[in-house]
Amino acid sequence: MQLIDRLGAMIGRRHTAAAIAGWAMVLLSTSAMAQSINGRWIDEENHTIEVSESDPQYGGYRGYYSTGPHSGKLALQVRPFGTHGYKGVRTLYPARGGTFSRAVGTVFAQGGNRLELRNCISNPCHLETWRRPTVQAVDRKAIVPIDPNSKMRLPGSKHGCTVYLDPNGSGQRWDAFVTIPRAIATKRTYKKLYNAASAWDRRISSLKCEASSRVDCYIAIYSGANRSGDNAMLYGRMGLVNLVQYGWDDRIRSLEVFCSRK
Repeated sequence: MQLIDRLGAMIGRRHTAAAIAGWAMVLLSTSAMAQSINGRWIDEENHTIEVSESDPQYGGYRGYYSTGPHSGKLALQVRPFGTHGYKGVRTLYPARGGTFSRAVGTVFAQGGNRLELRNCISNPCHLETWRRPTVQAVDRKAIVPIDPNSKMRLPGSKHGCTVYLDPNGSGQRWDAFVTIPRAIATKRTYKKLYNAASAWDRRISSLKCEASSRVDCYIAIYSGANRSGDNAMLYGRMGLVNLVQYGWDDRIRSLEVFCSRK
């Protein structure tokens, strides 16, 4: 009843009655215990949904849209059900306004990278699948070691990447550069690690690395400080990158810039 009362306040009594009347849920199972569904998900319309544990009184999870036309609105509210998964409500927002809630059963598959939401209000049952954002892992073998003794004593020119607080290269900017000595003509790669200052920590939304006829740069981004956590590699040839496209908006805590002459 507690969940029903909350739903009534959330979507309106006239919608709640229709939703409750149709609740018929089917749950699948991949393990004996339900797995955590914390974190970021991408739905079938490529909208991002952030799921986190809700207050202890509810004892479940809530997910909110973080991108798309319904950013900030509730997308999912579930709690553990038996030993199989989670049971609750998926909230839909039609393009013409209003809300329509439907009951769903949720279960993990594919090692936690896919979330299946089964709705059996209609016949036949409808299966909706969410996925985790995927990023390209950093290839450590491609990084050339640097001799700091030869690099630091020579004058050089600065090259690298520029990061921005807002999408599309807008807002405040921060130049993350390395110095390539002018006196060295080899194709050696130079790199520099940056930990984001408090004003930039988990606030970067877009970036661009240099890719010219003379210099090629790329950047490794990390979700934790000092090259820790999740990571991905982005290249200058990609041009201006909006990080939301790769599931990295407002996630970067440290970054490493690599540049070399062509």
